[in-house]
Amino acid sequence: MRKKPIYIDSVTSGSIAEEAGIIAGDKILSINGEKINDIFDYRFLITNESLLLNIEKEDGEIWEIEIEKDEYEDLGIEFENLMIDE
Repeated sequence: MRKKPIYIDSVTSGSIAEEAGIIAGDKILSINGEKINDIFDYRFLITNESLLLNIEKEDGEIWEIEIEKDEYEDLGIEFENLMIDE
């Protein structure tokens, strides 16, 4: 079970994530209600066309972000550690 928050290291310019207001330093809490333990969970969960991301902003505010996208389209989110869970 994940103990550390999943911090976003960077967001690609012009990406879905940037358009949704996600920035470096935000924390991903869940995607479609599922917690993320590693990059494999993340990659699997973002393949859906409809996503509900729970993101914690730096000030502690929780954002629920609904995203409609093409199947397998990347969100443009990068993590410092590819395994996320060390």
